[in-house]
Amino acid sequence: MVVFYYQHSIKDLILAKKTYVLDTNVYLTDAESIVAFKNNDILVPLKVLDEIDKHKKRQDTVGVQARSTIRKLDQLRAKGNLSKGVRLATGKGIIKVKSYNPLCLPDDLDLEDSDNQIIATALSEMEANRSRKVVVVSRDINMRVKCDALGILTEDYQVEQVVAKSDDLYSGLCEVLVDDQVIDNFYDDKPIHLGDKVHLCPHQFVMMISNSNPKKSALARFVNNNEPLKKVLNPSAWETKPRNKEQ
Repeated sequence: MVVFYYQHSIKDLILAKKTYVLDTNVYLTDAESIVAFKNNDILVPLKVLDEIDKHKKRQDTVGVQARSTIRKLDQLRAKGNLSKGVRLATGKGIIKVKSYNPLCLPDDLDLEDSDNQIIATALSEMEANRSRKVVVVSRDINMRVKCDALGILTEDYQVEQVVAKSDDLYSGLCEVLVDDQVIDNFYDDKPIHLGDKVHLCPHQFVMMISNSNPKKSALARFVNNNEPLKKVLNPSAWETKPRNKEQ
């Protein structure tokens, strides 16, 4: 019997690595997403930094994630030059901040749009490094559709629910970033299912917040993965009414 052994060359290993371009909504959902892609590299569009900065003063989980992301990037900046690339950690890839070449974006897409600037950054990286797969990660459905139409690999981001401290224990209410259309559909009594996007417990309340407009939201109740989210009525008992969404 003849046994063949194949040894990967350095070139093969380089080609196997990917460059991930994370949309703003990924950082605002999970600041730990920076180190969630193993030994692959992370490319941060300048526009994403600008978008994260707009959310840092919010007094909700989105604001917490924005501030945490900024702190992590500042710590990495202290280790090196983000424009040239900084190693995230031992066994992790390199993170780099980059702008875009406006000529890479098709004329029928408006460069004033923040999503299109992120897409332009991904296209610029694809042009500059043809040997590396570039993947845009976004929780925005329309963003993923546009990327697919332009031939850009794209993925959704699935949040891993891990309790790291007592503050993260189950509270009965969670906030989830969704597209505008999801909230509109919910108010139009169309069935909305989020079970495949985030881990929810039976009878947990969900505050859906628009990933483009933080003032647009909808409060719902999760029953199980087989049933759509339920609207929350304003209950009262003995003329006593809840003062806020937590009550």
